[in-house]
Amino acid sequence: MKIGLLLFELTASGGEQRQILRLAQGLGRLGHAVSVYAYRYSPGNCFPELAAGLDVRALHVLEEAQLPAVRRHAAGMLGVAARRYFLESRLLARSVGEADVLNAHGRPAHRAAVFAKQNRGVPAVWSCNDLVGWEQAGHRPRVAPSIHRAIARAMKPWEQRIVRQMDSIAVLTGAM
Repeated sequence: MKIGLLLFELTASGGEQRQILRLAQGLGRLGHAVSVYAYRYSPGNCFPELAAGLDVRALHVLEEAQLPAVRRHAAGMLGVAARRYFLESRLLARSVGEADVLNAHGRPAHRAAVFAKQNRGVPAVWSCNDLVGWEQAGHRPRVAPSIHRAIARAMKPWEQRIVRQMDSIAVLTGAM
């Protein structure tokens, strides 16, 4: 089976990045042809030992010195988030090659998977590992509460359209 794994950024060695690279390794050992798609990829910063030998495809391959600066002010963060969600997710979707199934991890990779699904006619599964700030009041607050509420109201219909088009959603939970 040809499996496309999508994660928006492979630029750091974090939990989500480790998860998708290990998943790609495991699926490969089971005999599947796996491609990992990312909008940005920094081979030297994102688990080089795990990515070795994997088919990682990225629109932008970055050197360590090229990593984008983290925005600290609300307007900068909102601008980056909007660009990623509305523009760069579509560009990532266009880069997805032939696959039998797509598995997106996190946001806005889930949006890219839905657009790729529409173009390719293949099922899309979303692995939702974490909430984002506008989904739950007080979760990782980065902007004033009034801005937070306005963003939540504005994003809800966009997210509902994307989520409804997923064929399946997997979530992590602490419930046992």
